[in-house]
Parts: sequence; C-alpha cells; structure tokens
Amino acid sequence: MMRWIPFKYESSRLNYTIVSVFMIFFFNYGVIYMYAPMRIPIPYVSGIFNGVYQDFNSSWFEDVGSLIIQVAAINAIMPPVELVAELIKARVLRCYDQRSCRVGNAKTQTKTRKKTLFTFKKLYNGKEFEVHYQYASMLVINWVSFLFAPGLPILFPIALFGMIVLYCTSRV
Repeated sequence: MMRWIPFKYESSRLNYTIVSVFMIFFFNYGVIYMYAPMRIPIPYVSGIFNGVYQDFNSSWFEDVGSLIIQVAAINAIMPPVELVAELIKARVLRCYDQRSCRVGNAKTQTKTRKKTLFTFKKLYNGKEFEVHYQYASMLVINWVSFLFAPGLPILFPIALFGMIVLYCTSRV
C-alpha cells in the first residue's frame, strides 16, 4: 500500500515504512495483549473491553504473561527460520534454472534458462538488505520488552537473544 503514496524523497519513504511497521507490530505484540483481557468501563462501548481483569495484577501476569513470553520467544527465533527458508528457496530456483543440483559442476554453472541479464541477476544475486524492517523489528523487541519486563523479567534475556539473533541473521 505504501507504493501508492507518492514520496518526494527515498528517505521519507523509509521513515514512513519504519514508523508504520513499528506501529503495526507494536499494536499486535504489545497493546492487544495488554488491553484485550481487561474490563474497562467505557460509556457507549462497554461491550468491547469486557474481560476478566480490572487491573494489572499477579493473575494477569500469570495468564497473559505466559502468552507474551511465548510470542517474544517465537519472534526471537523466527529470523533464522526465515533465512533458512529463503536460502532453500534460492537454491531450488537456481537448481531449476541450471537443470541440475550438482554443486561445483563446470557444465551446469554456465548453463541457464534465463534470457536476460536482469532476470539472471535477480535470481543469482542476494536479496536487498532492508534496513527499515530490521530497525522496526529492533524497536518492537525493545519496546515490548521494556513495557512488560517489570512484571516479566524473563523478557530481558529473551530480548537480548532476539537482538543477537537479528544481528547475526542480518550479517549473513
């Protein structure tokens, strides 16, 4: 959808991408978990927040906290899973292009089905490093961890692990 918005500069498009991705992820991973199980008496919309808890207490952290910890752990291990899936997909597409999956075979290395240099480079070059998505992911990890960590201190090591994993997978 952001492709339809005309930006004068590339940096303004990237800033908009960072902020919008951060807001969407933070809403999904932080705000929804915080307010969905709450009972908040708001006039005219009392049916929306009709949860179990009146306040953030120990039972809220027991019930909702385990879900937040699970989501944080899954988000911490997903970058290498996505990286492996992308590498496997690239390898399969290259094998299909060369009509062989033999590594180091001189005959298949020069053989390709691609008709233009653009399509050849698109297949054999790595993907473009999208720093704006990485930055938004780091912001979400930090904000969600610091939001819930006073009641769930295990989020600090999970956030550290997630940042290290994100750093290592972006280096590949």
